[in-house]
Amino acid sequence: MIKVGRYTAASLLVFVGATLLMDQTSDTSYVEKIVQWWPFIIIFFGIEYLIFQFKNKNDRNVRIDIKSVVLSFAIVLILFGLTSGFPFLNQLELVYSDNENDLKFEIEAQMIPFYENTNKLYVENLNGKINIKPTNEKDFKFETTIYVSEIDQEKAERIVNESKLEWIDEGSTLQVYAKGKEYYRFGFKYKPKVNLIIHVPQSREIDIQLKMKNGSVIVTDVPILDSLDIDTTNGDIHITNINGRVAADTTNGNIEVYSIDGKTVLDTTNGDIIADSIFGDFIADTTNGKIEGKIIEGKVEAESTNGSITLVEVNDEVTVDTTNGKIKVKSQVVDGSWYLDTINESIEVVLPNNGDFTFRAQSNAGGFLSDFPFHIDKKIMGGIVGNGEHKITAYTNNGSIIVKKWDQDF
Repeated sequence: MIKVGRYTAASLLVFVGATLLMDQTSDTSYVEKIVQWWPFIIIFFGIEYLIFQFKNKNDRNVRIDIKSVVLSFAIVLILFGLTSGFPFLNQLELVYSDNENDLKFEIEAQMIPFYENTNKLYVENLNGKINIKPTNEKDFKFETTIYVSEIDQEKAERIVNESKLEWIDEGSTLQVYAKGKEYYRFGFKYKPKVNLIIHVPQSREIDIQLKMKNGSVIVTDVPILDSLDIDTTNGDIHITNINGRVAADTTNGNIEVYSIDGKTVLDTTNGDIIADSIFGDFIADTTNGKIEGKIIEGKVEAESTNGSITLVEVNDEVTVDTTNGKIKVKSQVVDGSWYLDTINESIEVVLPNNGDFTFRAQSNAGGFLSDFPFHIDKKIMGGIVGNGEHKITAYTNNGSIIVKKWDQDF
């Protein structure tokens, strides 16, 4: 029996190997061009089959070597992946980010005019960090650093040259887009990391909106008109000294905010939330992380799954809800209703000696301890301090409830 296809497969291997070697040594892209000629593989198989049929003088069976056929088409698929990035991976948006140990390129700073009618800055960076700080300049200044994965210098420079910072001024909004040139390595799609330092004129207030992926954010001392909105993934958010509404959302990152004069809304998954000196309503939500808030001069809503919640010096209504996390609240002033709820952990509160509140607590499988003369009856503890104006409710299913006076350790 004669098997047909081995010569075609072997010739294809030699041809493809030589072409790849040429591309690697001569900075060409012949492999990308030859992929489109894949139907010739079928033609060569047919030619090889006919040749063996004509030369078969001993009436031996001539059959196609299935393994050789599969090998040939596998080579074509691999070539297609190496040059086009495996489309099925692209559909899953598997973009592999580069890190800061790669080749680094500092780009010349770019100035963007701050027109009189501009009152909002929108920045989109889908792979990289953003650091926003004030400047005495009258226009925006963008400093760009690009990191390209470890390929040769010439190819990296070409990728950097094809990466760009685009900006559009439409009406009252300045839109800026960091566009890193996509490239492929071993069949996987990469994007260069583009880090931005943005200098915002401090002479005028402006709203800021950041849309990001795979990058952390730092915003410090920037004059905000009404709001600062940040949305990122795989990165931390750090905000300091902002006068205006703040909204920050991240996945796989921590959020830290300090000295915010305005409503603050924070949301993260797989990260902690830390807040200090918030002069406005405070809303925080995290999964698989803790929440810590200190000196909050507005209503508080804090929710965590698999994390503790700690609040110190809260001066308005407080709503705290956590699963599998401890709750600790300490304040010299009670000036609103408190509702504290956890499923599988304890609750500890520190209250003023001379406050006006009505306290009620329930624990289904835990004990009670109080510095105040509260009444305890099986699963319930309660009492009134002062005129009882504000209601404090604490509930846990599988934990203890501890109440201390302010002068006790927290």
